[in-house]
Amino acid sequence: MGGNGRMPLFLVSAVPPWSPARRARSALILPEGKQDGGGWARAVRREERSLLMHGIGCVCCARPDAAADLLAGLFWEWVRARQTPFDEVVLVEEDAAAVERRALALRSHALVAARFDLRPDRLPV
Repeated sequence: MGGNGRMPLFLVSAVPPWSPARRARSALILPEGKQDGGGWARAVRREERSLLMHGIGCVCCARPDAAADLLAGLFWEWVRARQTPFDEVVLVEEDAAAVERRALALRSHALVAARFDLRPDRLPV
């Protein structure tokens, strides 16, 4: 946990080249097609939205943000100590524009904003 009581959440466009020790205490959320390099405390593939939806934005096809759902699940598992412990989360997006869009969406998600310290503008070292 960070000094503000929230877990650091790095939003990046590429998997960071962290040491094995840091990977072993970090969770990673990846889109399909990106490679993780292994060694993470927890690695999760994010399910992409289907292109075969009924309509764009219609009520029957709208669903909550998959990344927010994954983050909520990771936090719940972390609180209940049901998995390998981790200190921070890395969420990988396709590119810098997607990082910015995701940051806006997650900042407006009350539970994610309360539990995670979003860091889209700083590359984790």
